[in-house]
Amino acid sequence: AGVALSFSSIRSASASSLNPFYLEKSGPGLLKLSNPATPDVGFYGLRVLGGRVALMTANTLSPGSPAFATAQVSSGASLELNGHANDSPFFSVNGSGVSGEGALVSSSPSPLTIGALRLAGHATVDLGGATSILNIDSGLYNIINSSGGPVTLTKLGAGVLTLNPRATPPTDVAYDLKGGGLAVGRLFGAARVDVRAGAMLDL
Repeated sequence: AGVALSFSSIRSASASSLNPFYLEKSGPGLLKLSNPATPDVGFYGLRVLGGRVALMTANTLSPGSPAFATAQVSSGASLELNGHANDSPFFSVNGSGVSGEGALVSSSPSPLTIGALRLAGHATVDLGGATSILNIDSGLYNIINSSGGPVTLTKLGAGVLTLNPRATPPTDVAYDLKGGGLAVGRLFGAARVDVRAGAMLDL
């Protein structure tokens, strides 16, 4: 449903470090972002309120943006990494995405790395490729619960989700592995870990 649009730059006529702006996507369609050029200094991040956004080139969101620039995915929307790593310090996700396919989606045949994954509610990550690997590692954190209550992170697809082994996992996040693998250095304190048939937990 909806239409597909492509953009190759992120600009604001009045952007500055004192006059920040976000790019918001709403509606059921698909927005493709490819940004080889440096975004304006006032770019604070992406908000996916509906439909899909696909990042078509590496570091689409991060060059030239502040250290706290984010990618926020609302319930019912999906962000597709589309085979490209991003340097955004963290991604904030909520819900199971468009048609339950995942709020954060990747089918890259090569490993990708993002910063911390912030859970604004129960959320789903789908790594569809059999060789897909998504590393979550900001140095200090991997999973952050910002929902205000216990949440579950659901993992779909044949790929592997890898968490920074140096980070202490939150005690109010449960993991539901419905496919592929979850590789962690430690899970002590995790609320619950469910490993379904065909999935794998690598400690």
